Amino acid sequence: MRPRTKCKAAIGGWAMNDPGPTQKTFSDLAKSTTAQDAFFDSLISFMQTHNFDGVDLDWEYPVADDRGGIAADFDNYVTLLRRLRARLNATGRAYGLTLTLVCEAMRL
Repeated sequence: MRPRTKCKAAIGGWAMNDPGPTQKTFSDLAKSTTAQDAFFDSLISFMQTHNFDGVDLDWEYPVADDRGGIAADFDNYVTLLRRLRARLNATGRAYGLTLTLVCEAMRL
């Protein structure tokens, strides 16, 4: 029997952090637990309604000043991910969580 293909909701992407109205969205989300709670509720409802297997957070890139990042993103991102993982676990379903990370060695 073939394993079932997993389908994840993708949030973000390169263009989301281009200069414009969405550039600070992830940074603002990461620094506010109130905003995170609202986002988590909406995301989980969306994933349950549409039978997604998880979520991919594509924030390109926390802290990167050329992408609208701020220094506080470093710690706030960890908090965001920790809280999101806990909320996904609390659903009782094995939701996946993937993300995009930059390798500093690649930036040299």
